[in-house]
Amino acid sequence: MKDNIQRALPFAISGLMVITLLIIRFTVLKTNDEFAADEFVPQLMVNLFLIVTTSIVWLNSGSERAKAQENSAYKSNCRLYADHIKKITDNERLGVLREFCDKKTADMLDNKITVMLASVGIDRKTYDTVLKTLSAKQLKDDGYKYRQRRVIVRINDGRVRVKPIRYMELLSDSRAVDEYGVNYDERADKAVRIIFRALRSAVTALALALLAPEPAKNIADIGAWALFLMQVCTIVYAAFSSEREGYARIAHAKNKVILRRIAFLHEFEEWASAEPAK
Repeated sequence: MKDNIQRALPFAISGLMVITLLIIRFTVLKTNDEFAADEFVPQLMVNLFLIVTTSIVWLNSGSERAKAQENSAYKSNCRLYADHIKKITDNERLGVLREFCDKKTADMLDNKITVMLASVGIDRKTYDTVLKTLSAKQLKDDGYKYRQRRVIVRINDGRVRVKPIRYMELLSDSRAVDEYGVNYDERADKAVRIIFRALRSAVTALALALLAPEPAKNIADIGAWALFLMQVCTIVYAAFSSEREGYARIAHAKNKVILRRIAFLHEFEEWASAEPAK
């Protein structure tokens, strides 16, 4: 809940700032009603450059701060995770880890099949002993409903799959997404965040450009200076919120992935230590 509020806050404040700018546009400033492209386009380009550049720079700054902060939970967990990996590689157990990953992938597939069958009222034991070898026509003749037949046929045809856990992807960022949540592609995530930041900044820049304040030409106009101050505050807010978002994505999102990886490797250690007794 707290993470959702933190993610929604920048959007809410950005929306509030746009509304405030529009109110100023129609109530405070006395601007020319005629659209002047020679004033609007330069204002749009300047605002777009300032806000987008500020957002991207501070987004990266926040990410780096989260990684470099010595006492952060993320950095501590990274060290702990690195120790687990070093222990596995030093003992030449990557082959065992690969076997464990294959086993967990098979378990995930088995669980997914069980859940799919249960969702249409079919017991897993009944499927394994009776339904696994039946065709769609035989299932229909036996009185199974369409939804039940569809699920059984999909399973029998091998169309039910899960994203495999690959042991090498545990050692680095990955584009894969798996049910265990042990993968995280930081570069792809950052690219998405930059795109959304740029789009939000473009909307704000457009609203600011519509006002086209020129304090230099209206040196005595309090409204023009108020709007200029709003532009400055917008840039400051873009820096603050971007830095906070960049920090949160590493400190929270990626930290959760690291914790899941540590838990996964703990499970691996328990499995590997019990394996010789089998």
